[in-house]
Amino acid sequence: AKLPGPLSGGQQRRVAISRAVVLHPPIVLVDEPLSNLDAKLRLEMRTQIRRLHQALNRTTVYVTHDQEEALSLADRLVVLRLGRVQQIGTPRELYSRPANAFVADFMGYRNLLKAQITAVDGKRVIVNGSGLAVNATAMSDLEVGDATIVGVRPDDLKVVGPDATSDGLLVNGMVEVVEYQGREIVAEVRLSNRLTLTVRTDEDRRPGTRISLAAEADRTLAFPDDNTVTRVPDLGVSPEAVTGGASCCRWARYRSRASRPPRRALGGPPWPAAASPGPCGCCCLQS
Repeated sequence: AKLPGPLSGGQQRRVAISRAVVLHPPIVLVDEPLSNLDAKLRLEMRTQIRRLHQALNRTTVYVTHDQEEALSLADRLVVLRLGRVQQIGTPRELYSRPANAFVADFMGYRNLLKAQITAVDGKRVIVNGSGLAVNATAMSDLEVGDATIVGVRPDDLKVVGPDATSDGLLVNGMVEVVEYQGREIVAEVRLSNRLTLTVRTDEDRRPGTRISLAAEADRTLAFPDDNTVTRVPDLGVSPEAVTGGASCCRWARYRSRASRPPRRALGGPPWPAAASPGPCGCCCLQS
C-alpha cells in the first residue's frame, strides 16, 4: 500500500476514478482527468476510461477542452460557450456538420477565413474577398451581403495539379512550414494574398515548393460571422492595401497609443511603448 504522495500522476488518476465508481453511482462526473499527463499515458488512460464506461454502463459526464478526447470518448457531445449550448449531437455529426463557427473551431477546422456572401443558390453560396471567390455550403440561412466565416478542415484540402478544377475552393500557394507526423505531413501554405491554409497530405513537400490546393463545395462550409471566433483572417484585406500601409494584423489597428484599448481587456499584458514591424510586413505591436 502507498500513500497518495508517492504515486505517479497516472496512478493518482486511476485511484480517483476507482473511488468515484466503486459505489456504483447513477451518474459519474469526470472533470479533465487527463490534464498534465504525458502523451503516452494520456492515450492509455483514455482507453481505460472508455473500457470502464462500457463495462459499467453508467451515465458519465466528461468535461474536456481536447477535441480528440471528445471524439474518442463520447456517445453524445455537448459544446458549450459561456454557459450556453452551441450544439448537441453524436461525434460524427459535430465533426462533419458543426452548427456554427465556434463549434467548427473546436472540432478542428483550422482554416477559418472571414469573407462576404456575394451570391446565394439554396444551400450553395459564393463568398468573396481579396479577389478570392469560393463556392461553399451554407450551414444556416445566409443572404447576399452577410458577413461570413468560411471553414475547411486540413484533411479536406487536397494537393492537386496546376490544371485541376474544383466546385468549391481552388488556390495556389507556397509551402512555408512542414511538420512530419509519420504517415502524413502537415503543411502551412502561404497564398498570394498573404493568407495561410493548413493541409494534411501524404505527399512529401518541402518549404518553398509551390502547390495548388482544392476542396469540394460540400466540404467548404460557410457560417454566419457571430464574432465568437477570434484571430480569423479577413479576406477583405487586399495585398495592395497592405503595401499601401494598411493593416493585415489584428493589433496594428492600435498603432496610435491614444486609440488603443487597455490590453488587459483583450486578455494580455499592457501594450509595449513602441510598435515594430511584424511578420506580415505591417506595423504590428509586439508583446
